Order: sequence, then structure tokens, then C-alpha cells
Amino acid sequence: MCGPGPLGPWARMVLPLVVLDKTIDIQAPPQAVFSLLTRVAQSPRWLPGTVRATRDGGGAAGPPAAVEALHQGSRVHTVVDAAGMRLQSAQELVAFRENALFGWRQHAGDFARHEGAYSLVPTPGGGTRLRLRMEVELPFVLPVFLTEAEVHHLFSSRMDRALMNLKDLAEGAAS
Repeated sequence: MCGPGPLGPWARMVLPLVVLDKTIDIQAPPQAVFSLLTRVAQSPRWLPGTVRATRDGGGAAGPPAAVEALHQGSRVHTVVDAAGMRLQSAQELVAFRENALFGWRQHAGDFARHEGAYSLVPTPGGGTRLRLRMEVELPFVLPVFLTEAEVHHLFSSRMDRALMNLKDLAEGAAS
């Protein structure tokens, strides 16, 4: 939908929803991959665009015990750079099984919606099949020159890089 509206002729009244479902095989045990996922303060190392991530109640450089104490109901705060904008998101872990599942849902923040889960399954030979399912609804309308398909491609590419970065870190630590 285009039109002059309150945002002018350069915006469409669409809040883009990005739905991703990606899988990668990693030659490292689920425990190693899960450890990388749950060391929240370290996520800027592998998650492109992440500026800062902290566990509520245990600062960014919190002791290892604070990191390992994640559980369902734990809260995490992230700051990401998305297309030059700094967006914040406070998430609650809504699904958590040691070495198997790490799921979150935004309870406050700049995204209209942000939720997802990493699931880990052991593979023959001691590896891990990591699956990411995620839904993100951006907090702004799209400018006329940017399509929903382009937004999806940007998010998809970013998460492909994140999974490859995780794979490299996990496999490097396992060797």
C-alpha cells in the first residue's frame, strides 16, 4: 500500500514479518554448541549486528556461574545494529533444556515481535544438528524502495553468517 498517509509517500503501511527456519550440521558435541549459545555476553562474537548482550541480573562480564545458571524464565537484554539503527530487545527464555533447546520471546523492546528457538540434536560421530526457528517483526514501516523479500534476504543472510560463525567457533574449540 502506497500513499501519502502520515509517514509521507515514501512509506508503505507494512510492518515486515521475517520467518526463518535454518539448519546446520556442526562437528562438535551438543554440549559445546549449547555452551556457545548460552554464553550470552559472548554472542557479539558470532551473531552479526549484535552490539551487546547481557543476562539480566548477571552483567555482560558476569562470572561463569551466572552464565551457566540460565534456565527457563531467565531474562536477556540485547542491543543490535539493524540497518544503522540501534534496536534493543529484552527477552525471556521460554524454553530451555540443557544441551537441547534454547528458546526466547521478547517481553519488551524495539521490535514489534521477536521470538525463536535453537534446538540441538546429536548426530552420529559426535556432532550436532542445530536448527534455528525465528520470527521477527520490524518496528517500522518499509520505505517504498525496500521490499519485504529484500528484508527477508537481509535477515536470512545475517543468520546464515551467524550459524557459520557458531560452527567455526564450536569446531575450532572441539579440535
